[in-house]
Amino acid sequence: GIPIATRPPDDSTTNVPQVTVSGFALPNSTVNMYLDDALHTTTLANAGGLFSTLITGLDNGDYTLECTQVTTTESQRSAPITFAIDQTAPMIVSPADDATITTNTFPVTGRAYAHALVRLYVDDTLHATTTANANGVFVLNCACGEGPHTLEAATYTGVGPESPLSEPVSVTVETAPALALVTPAVPRLWTGVVN
Repeated sequence: GIPIATRPPDDSTTNVPQVTVSGFALPNSTVNMYLDDALHTTTLANAGGLFSTLITGLDNGDYTLECTQVTTTESQRSAPITFAIDQTAPMIVSPADDATITTNTFPVTGRAYAHALVRLYVDDTLHATTTANANGVFVLNCACGEGPHTLEAATYTGVGPESPLSEPVSVTVETAPALALVTPAVPRLWTGVVN
């Protein structure tokens, strides 16, 4: 038989340098895990045939995972699973840095990896969450009060740490027009003598 790898999900991306590989093989067999055709890790299936191990220290890039099981001989490899490691911080595209915004609610757009879960932070506080589309584009609605604010974004896989924060974007919300100071006219006092 051939083992079946169930994790990580095929064609998935994570923002941490590690993945959990799990699946099913013959009970108590040795499971070899190959990354890009090279033997990387070996583990043991339990009495129920379940195996699971954490592969760490992965660099950014695309990987192909295959597994074999060993009893007396090594089996054929399992169906390949492709995944990617992308620890790059997302990027906020709009609004521009140092922009002045005249509404309290405005869209924040940017780029991350495809289907990434994106968190928007406003002044170091989690403000909104969305999912990037297949091209990595994300859009979040931001609601801020008057004055200066700092926007940052991070990606999150649902488990483990977030990615590094994006470069901060500073904006100023000014919804009311600045009032011009008008100095009232002071009446001139007549100091002459009337004949």
